[in-house]
Amino acid sequence: DPIHFLKQLDEMTGNECQLILSASTTFHIMKTAEGFGSDRRKKFFLRHLSFAEYLSAKSGVPTEHALRLEETGAVREFWQTHRAEIDPHLNDFLCWGGYPEIINETDVEQKYYKIGEIIHRYIEKDISSYLRVEHVEAYIRLMANLATEAGNLLNNQEMSKRLNLHKKTLAKYLDIIS
Repeated sequence: DPIHFLKQLDEMTGNECQLILSASTTFHIMKTAEGFGSDRRKKFFLRHLSFAEYLSAKSGVPTEHALRLEETGAVREFWQTHRAEIDPHLNDFLCWGGYPEIINETDVEQKYYKIGEIIHRYIEKDISSYLRVEHVEAYIRLMANLATEAGNLLNNQEMSKRLNLHKKTLAKYLDIIS
């Protein structure tokens, strides 16, 4: 039981232990362990890397100049000077994003696997907690079906049968997506 573990850890360390938890885990703790940690909670966001941070990690391009560029002319000059070095990194950044766990991965199959894991973490954990999606796998299949059927009319009854979802649940999921 993670909540019991956290309470014991809190007691053992005399409130000196600091933990970094995901939003969904924090949400679960606050919902199930009334009053536990609510007075000491701090929010901060861990975002993916910016392109300048990505360049700094992956190349020899002098990004300290890129970070201070404010004028259009300076950006153009920087781009023209370092374009050959930047282009492959820009393409990689646009394809895979600035997720730290993917940046240093060289194996493309592992990149696909890791980006899939990131997507599943968002869907299965955070979205299901916040939006109260009960059937996560059906929700994922619904999104995949909608992506392949883009531009076509949606037959709710047929989709409900295909996903083995009650029509009210399907309507709820479609409302969430829209």
